[in-house]
Amino acid sequence: MEKAFSNLEESLKNTDDKIESITWRLESFEKEFPSGENQDSVMELIQTVSEITEDYLNLRKEMQEVQQIQKELTDSLKSKVSHVQKQYMMLKERVIQSQAYKDSKERK
Repeated sequence: MEKAFSNLEESLKNTDDKIESITWRLESFEKEFPSGENQDSVMELIQTVSEITEDYLNLRKEMQEVQQIQKELTDSLKSKVSHVQKQYMMLKERVIQSQAYKDSKERK
């Protein structure tokens, strides 16, 4: 699961780089062709790219929050499993000792 999140994070980083590249290209295009019609279209595209970038950043933030929650859950589960294993070993030892005690009593 962590690998999937890592792959998703890498994909989001690549997307972020592409969005920045698109924004830069649009701004360059706007500077080269400052006519009214083209400028309005470019401004709309820049606005759209800005909205996409904002959505992407929100998604990235949410993904990081999910990763943090996943880490906390994993740590909690590891701790609980360790506790259960210790309890199991303790109970197993008691059963073995009890059985050994019974066996020694029966032999007498």
